[in-house]
Amino acid sequence: MIPPGVLKPPSDSLLLADQLRQQAIWADTRVLDLCTGSGILAIVAARRGARHVTEIGRASCRERV
Repeated sequence: MIPPGVLKPPSDSLLLADQLRQQAIWADTRVLDLCTGSGILAIVAARRGARHVTEIGRASCRERV
């Protein structure tokens, strides 16, 4: 269930999250989730045991004209 006010992950993020769940994540794994919207990939990596997870939101990734 997605709490109110939280961005619903797009279908491609859900597919990537499913793939991430199948990958080996070791205790010293570091994950960088760039331009995240919902943060689902960072959350999955952290729950799988990644040592350090950094997530940078979409607003920080927008190209400035």
